[in-house]
Amino acid sequence: MNVARMTAEHLVPLPEPRLRQLFKLMDPIMTFVHWQVLADAVYINTSKTDSPHNVKPFQWKEEIDPEDLPKLIQTMQPSSGSIHFLTILDIKNTEKFNTRDLLLLSDLRSLVILRMEDNGLTTTSPSEFGCYRPSMNLNDTLIRGWSEKHHPFPSLRSLTLITMPGSLSAHMLRYASKFPNLQVVHVNSPLTNPRPTIGQPLSETPAWTPEERRSRPCWDASRKYDDLGLDNPHITITVQPPVQPGQVDNKSLFRSLSEWRFARNWNMDAQDDVSREKSAPSATRQKRKAESTTVRSKNKRKIGDLLGSFGGA
Repeated sequence: MNVARMTAEHLVPLPEPRLRQLFKLMDPIMTFVHWQVLADAVYINTSKTDSPHNVKPFQWKEEIDPEDLPKLIQTMQPSSGSIHFLTILDIKNTEKFNTRDLLLLSDLRSLVILRMEDNGLTTTSPSEFGCYRPSMNLNDTLIRGWSEKHHPFPSLRSLTLITMPGSLSAHMLRYASKFPNLQVVHVNSPLTNPRPTIGQPLSETPAWTPEERRSRPCWDASRKYDDLGLDNPHITITVQPPVQPGQVDNKSLFRSLSEWRFARNWNMDAQDDVSREKSAPSATRQKRKAESTTVRSKNKRKIGDLLGSFGGA
């Protein structure tokens, strides 16, 4: 059998002990494609007996050229109809990637945890952040772009965004509500002024409530995989552009910022949906009324013109 064309369906008929033995033998030379097929097969097999899969997570760290991100996303995409494995993705130096390519992330069906870090751009002109300025590559516009796509982030549970102050606002949480399974959002700078109150829903986006604020950011807060109620095999992928000679790390600025954790209120989301459904017919009626008034006005003008023509005859 051609290993390159092997799928999980080819391996599922094997007894579970044989599958685990094959997993162990392949471990020293395991690639992501191998892991994907084997993890799928083990998960399908064990699901039939309700036994734990115990599949070892796959760790993948790689330096990639920013132009290669679409190809990487396509590689991570599970086969059609299958999301037996889930993906944790960590993208460093987001400022070096193309926004058009970052928009493709919302199509990744297996993505369950996403962490993105934008270090900003170096500048020679004076800046309130020293030698840096926001790249605006990771901002409200990107989140809105994701939300406008068809069924964005179908599996995403946790979103962590590390960026310079001024890049994000509270609007991004409203856009994030379009992600059907998103539970928590972590950001490293205040989204509103005045500062949000812990435990009190945001007035602008009441479906989201700040749960905690850390004065020293803990960037691994999004990696609590088990806390998200997930049991599928998963991979952890960390990618970043190649480090350039003399590149300066902006961690000192990030350490001086706060980290906020926002939790989603599903009941409030449901209320918002009902409100939108109620307001939609009202808006439709108003539109029809305006169109009807316009038609009547046009008809009156036509009748007036017609009568005037008789008067002038």
